[in-house]
Amino acid sequence: MTPANPTTSTTGSESCNAMTRVGAGDNFNEDLHERQAMKAEQALRNATSGQSFMNYEGIFSGFQAMGIPADDIKPRVNVFTFNAWKALGRYVREGQQGVKVCTFVPTERTEKETGVVRRFRMPRQTTVFHLSQTNDINQ
Repeated sequence: MTPANPTTSTTGSESCNAMTRVGAGDNFNEDLHERQAMKAEQALRNATSGQSFMNYEGIFSGFQAMGIPADDIKPRVNVFTFNAWKALGRYVREGQQGVKVCTFVPTERTEKETGVVRRFRMPRQTTVFHLSQTNDINQ
């Protein structure tokens, strides 16, 4: 029997056995942390590089409804997604409610027949949080 790869889908006891072998999960955990860090950094780049103002009205009205003064709401300065806050060294406090917004995420697809790579932006719904809903990771 070959050792199970913890990054592939396994069933039942195979999965449990793969993860309990000495050192079997080390690479998996390292890869997971690296992927999470890359995801957080990409979220921050997306949040700070956008040029659209289409969500600003929803962001302002949503956070004002939560009692945050309009003067304290600065999208792309103190309003970010969960992963963007993570990349900034902050975490969203448990139980915090954010404001849902529509964002456009850079995506690429390769056409099977031609091999041509198409790059485009896909709409995605995400939640943004205000600075006042976060804490420093080191606290």
